[in-house]
Amino acid sequence: MIETERLYLRPMKIEELELYSQDYKLFCEKFSIKQKHKEIEPFMDKVFRIKINNIQSDRENWLYYTYFLIIYKATNTECGLIGFKGNKDLKGFTEVGYGIDNAYRKMGLMTEALCGFCAYFIENKYLTGIKAEVKKDNLASIKTLEKSGFSRESETEDFYQYLRI
Repeated sequence: MIETERLYLRPMKIEELELYSQDYKLFCEKFSIKQKHKEIEPFMDKVFRIKINNIQSDRENWLYYTYFLIIYKATNTECGLIGFKGNKDLKGFTEVGYGIDNAYRKMGLMTEALCGFCAYFIENKYLTGIKAEVKKDNLASIKTLEKSGFSRESETEDFYQYLRI
């Protein structure tokens, strides 16, 4: 588990990913997390299935495929998810993805989570660096990346690519 000033970032094992995506209420009860109203959208259900399949195929590197639950210490409530989009490449880089619930936005929590997450994996030499891709119109995520030590490296028509070393 990764801990920051206001957050816990807790990696979910394969069984936890399955339970989270299938029965969020039971997941919260099992792990003593305050439940919030939440329905898993079809897109996210598909993402969870992909993550579970990837872990089953490469159990040794499960931390690169799972989600980390972002838990707000003050209320013991899940406020978002963060994780990698796959195992590191030969140069030691992988891409991060994240999201925070609307009720927890504009509090600096996603920046805090991203900083803690990246620092843990880079400082402990698990990774050389971390990449991120963001839509050009996603100003909140651009701000989060830049406040978290990411530098803009390149762009396409619709996206910016960022890197943190």
